[in-house]
Amino acid sequence: MMRPAIALVAAALFAAAAYADDAAHRTASPPLAVTQEQAIATAKAQGMVKVEDIELDDGKWEVEGRTESGREIEVDVSARTGEVLRIDYDD
Repeated sequence: MMRPAIALVAAALFAAAAYADDAAHRTASPPLAVTQEQAIATAKAQGMVKVEDIELDDGKWEVEGRTESGREIEVDVSARTGEVLRIDYDD
């Protein structure tokens, strides 16, 4: 009598683990289309000559650096499309 109960519990645990694994795959974000190097190249095309920091945040690359004249610049690049979302200069 104990064996059917153990088999039932094992089957339930297996099913729960399989469902959790499947749910995790369904909610995972698609892979990024734009690499860090591509985002840097895009920022440089906007006038950045020195990259000081880059961070992936909320689906966009935030590239911080300086222009040729030393002015601070931040270029936000979509991690999905490569589109320039924002250019911000600190005065």
